[in-house]
Amino acid sequence: MSKRLRLENERVAAIKDEEREEEDKLKLIKERIYAPITWKRMPIGICIRDIKENDFQDVIDFLLCYYITEDVLCRNTEMIKDATSQKSFLEQCMYFLRDTSSIMAVDELKDNDIVGVILMRVVLKEDYGRVFARTIMLDGVAQKKCMQIKIALNRKVDIFADFDCESYLSIEAVSIKPAYRKRGIGFTMMRCAPDIARSLQIPVICGIFGTASLQRCAKKIGMEVQSEINYVEWRNKDKNLIIDDPGPGNYSCAIMAGRVLENRPEPAKAAQKHVEEEKKPKTTRKERRETAANKSKGK
Repeated sequence: MSKRLRLENERVAAIKDEEREEEDKLKLIKERIYAPITWKRMPIGICIRDIKENDFQDVIDFLLCYYITEDVLCRNTEMIKDATSQKSFLEQCMYFLRDTSSIMAVDELKDNDIVGVILMRVVLKEDYGRVFARTIMLDGVAQKKCMQIKIALNRKVDIFADFDCESYLSIEAVSIKPAYRKRGIGFTMMRCAPDIARSLQIPVICGIFGTASLQRCAKKIGMEVQSEINYVEWRNKDKNLIIDDPGPGNYSCAIMAGRVLENRPEPAKAAQKHVEEEKKPKTTRKERRETAANKSKGK
């Protein structure tokens, strides 16, 4: 075979390899789009995975059934009685779902029934406005009351400046089916937030939490209170409490945030050196003197 023909064959082979690499990349992208990613599996048969487009309506129905009736702000503003607010809130949830950062917990032992949802979205500095949820029209008395406390908290902090970042992952809503509470599902789902942020190369997570249990969960994954409003201080123009029944142990609504720590494995060389240092035998002072004397004699 001539040199020219061999070089041509090598060039063709290289082109085919590049095409195969591109096909593999496209295949991975398609799998990411259409196949749900599993973030955690719990021994009790609960699988935590991301939410795909064909799940959107089921998630919306779940939030309508459980979040609106159980969330401190929604319950105290009686959103369940305000159809306009419900519609506005669910449109906002659908907007968050389209960000494709949200996750849900499903019971694999019961035909993948949804038992928990965490709505999340990526907030970019370049798109950020001081008005909360600028892209969505807020309608309804209850929805506006809920958003007022969130806007007030949001205005007290500047996550981008405080954490010197260009983006953060915002936890917008957390809801667990009542029959599945106190099983660690909510905390396990919250623990997935830093993993999701890392996968998106986002350095900070942030959220507004209205219950003491959610605030404890947030602290356990490295988030700290940036600002909070006590419910007894949140009143209307007539000085009446807006949140008059926050539930036992719930005293404030807090905006919390924290950095996402990188999971960096110990370098192989450093680990090997560490092992060698551990295995290195200890020597006495007399032995060290004799070794030094022998070296000097050798010179």
